[in-house]
Amino acid sequence: MSYDLKVSENTVQLYIPEDDTENNITIPSGLTTIGQNAFRYANKINSVLLSGIVAIKDNAFYRSDIKSVTFTESLKEIGNRAFVGCNELHDTITLPKSLVQMGTAVFCDCNKLETAVVNCPELETLPDRTFKSCAMLKDVRLSNNITAIGQEAFTYCPELSAINLPDNLETMHAFAFKNSGLQRIFFNNKLKWIGGFAFANCPKLSSINFVSTAADSKLETIEDYAFAHTAIYDFTMPASVKYLGEGVFRGCEELKRVNFLSDDQVKFIRQARDVFFECKKLQVLDFPSFTFKCKDDGINWDYEVKK
Repeated sequence: MSYDLKVSENTVQLYIPEDDTENNITIPSGLTTIGQNAFRYANKINSVLLSGIVAIKDNAFYRSDIKSVTFTESLKEIGNRAFVGCNELHDTITLPKSLVQMGTAVFCDCNKLETAVVNCPELETLPDRTFKSCAMLKDVRLSNNITAIGQEAFTYCPELSAINLPDNLETMHAFAFKNSGLQRIFFNNKLKWIGGFAFANCPKLSSINFVSTAADSKLETIEDYAFAHTAIYDFTMPASVKYLGEGVFRGCEELKRVNFLSDDQVKFIRQARDVFFECKKLQVLDFPSFTFKCKDDGINWDYEVKK
């Protein structure tokens, strides 16, 4: 062993490497907590086995060069920014079922991380910025009990091309997948809220669908610019949607058709600003009783009543 762990009251307070050896660290039995900043900026860490650890405090491994971490079923808490900027962390991250609390930005800026498994029955919210700017993240598996995805949780993840959203997801907060590599997405029927810019600037996102049908959806709110500057080519607006924000489809240059399932939703065209601005290929807005046919750039329309 070529390192020292400074310990106090069942807590690892500080890691000290003693030479240039790459260390495989096993936390001694009886210790339950990794303290704040304990491994902050630490080097010479090949792997860490967190056996018996109940809590990992804020910034515990902040910008360390850890390559692999193994969590065990004792873990209940991970603090804010615990693994931010761990750019050598490349193995699959598997969070244990025992986890009940997780802070913000836990794995933000882990640029070599490719796979993350979040299978935590007691964790109902994926916190803000959890995987923000994980440049190589390709595979994410979320447990179905998650009801909310936090702000910027997956923003700037360019290799993330697909994700299965949890069956019980109800809220997707602002910027959740902004500037990601998503190509398609399926919304479950419990989703009620899509936050502003949630999918904005996803240049490969061409397909947005519902797990069963849009008619069964409970979606109520789509906030400002939620799908702006994506590659979607059609969209079905559930009748349950009561609020459509500004510029929701702005700059969707491949969008050709939007099907509205309620005549009352015509108010979205009249009230919301720039909903279809710069949708250069948009041709039809279809409602149950009438149709708008676009004349130019999503601004002027011809109105036709269906027979």
